[in-house]
Order: sequence, then structure tokens, then C-alpha cells
Amino acid sequence: MPRYCLFGDTVNTASRMESTGLPYRIHVSGSTAQTLRSLDEGYRIDIRGQTELKVGDFLSWN
Repeated sequence: MPRYCLFGDTVNTASRMESTGLPYRIHVSGSTAQTLRSLDEGYRIDIRGQTELKVGDFLSWN
């Protein structure tokens, strides 16, 4: 029996982002991309474009 039960929009969004990701790339949201850019640590962030999710299209980055 599982110790945790996770459900809701956040879990569904994470699952869909994982299933539509590209090999050897990290798939992130706009807010995460903005945070990484603000750190100025040399992260390479490329726009991925629209990803279709159950709740609608989602703009994402790699």
C-alpha cells in the first residue's frame, strides 16, 4: 500500500510535462525559466514552445 496519495492539477500538469519531454532535456515552466535566468549562473534556456496539456496549451522551455 502506498504511503502517499498525490492528486490534483499540479500532479496532473507535472505528469503531462514529463510525458511530453525530450530526451536529455529538462522541461520547465516559464516561472522556473525566469528564476534560472535571474540567477545569472550560465544556464542555457531555450524556448520549447506550446505543449498541449489537458487544461490547455502551456508555454514551456528546455
